Amino acid sequence: DRALLTYMGAIPSLFPELLPENLLEKTRHIHFGSYYLQKGMQEHWHELFENAQKEGISTSFDTGWDPNGEWRKDPICRLLKHTDLFIPSQEEFHNIFGRVDGRKIFEILPAVRGMIAIKCGSKGSCLLSKNQVVETSGYPVHPIDTTGAGDSFNAGLISGYLKGKRGTELLNFANACGALATLRVGGTGNVPDLNEVESFMASAESTTPN
Repeated sequence: DRALLTYMGAIPSLFPELLPENLLEKTRHIHFGSYYLQKGMQEHWHELFENAQKEGISTSFDTGWDPNGEWRKDPICRLLKHTDLFIPSQEEFHNIFGRVDGRKIFEILPAVRGMIAIKCGSKGSCLLSKNQVVETSGYPVHPIDTTGAGDSFNAGLISGYLKGKRGTELLNFANACGALATLRVGGTGNVPDLNEVESFMASAESTTPN
């Protein structure tokens, strides 16, 4: 069950003029979350991402939940044209594009887009590239607190992507980040570091039957 209480604060009040003027000179990747809460930026992410990609900067975003239940598809599709990594949960993806599985999934997606990594909770994740679906299972863990697991998956996916990981290798790394985050209490203030992730993955591989 979903049970979230969000204090909006300044979230919907971010506008382009508040972004650093030299933003594109200081970064190699731009990521944002909670598309549906970012009311002030919804019509501007497209231009920012387009300019970023022209400068060789990779881009990603996570929609988060739409509290109004509108799930506007058209602006998401427009933004996907300039997004390297779109990272929704399975439920968010279905709310935006409908419940379509298998090869038919490519019929409902815009032709021009980057990769889409769909978070499927304990079942793992899947990666949609141009015309290929890569699926991976999640790591078997006994979760203590799932708060922040999606954010940790996002961070792992972005980090792995910037390090050149792709396909199954990329998803396994992101899955490990998400799984580890469930083994401790708290959200983004208590996330695993790279050494922990690599040790966790090595341990999981050593205990997996051949």
